[in-house]
Amino acid sequence: MNHAKRLTYSGLFAALIMVSTAYLKFPTTLGYIHLGDGVIFLSSAVLGPYAGLCAGVGSALADLLAGYTLYAPVTFAIKGIMGAAAGYFLLKKRPAFLSKLLLLLLLEGFMVLGYLVFEAVLYGFEAALSSALFNCIQGAAGVLIGLIAIHTVPGTILHQ
Repeated sequence: MNHAKRLTYSGLFAALIMVSTAYLKFPTTLGYIHLGDGVIFLSSAVLGPYAGLCAGVGSALADLLAGYTLYAPVTFAIKGIMGAAAGYFLLKKRPAFLSKLLLLLLLEGFMVLGYLVFEAVLYGFEAALSSALFNCIQGAAGVLIGLIAIHTVPGTILHQ
């Protein structure tokens, strides 16, 4: 992929991640599930490790839009690492389905652990632990949406 195309895709994915995180939500009894993590994994399958920047920027902008300013820097780091790591392994290794599933589960586990540590510092471990259950549900949704997107959307590494 040439530089102009990569830059264009990066901007579009950052915007799509922001919108899908901030506005495309499905309510649950514990909060809501958003489509953002699935779009992060889709961007990783298209851009490779370059997806880390658009994942971090788009997710942090969604936090700012939602009024979670305190979370924006941590979200930038967590989601950026998720996007870059997923992109690296999807692009360089081209893993089989079960390996992709394990990769996405590990990255969502990283997300849960990252927010658990951050919230434990802010609110205490008990409060952070109650939030971790919701993050696990969000993570499972991200894995499901990501796997579907990676395997169905043209332009990903599977369709090149």
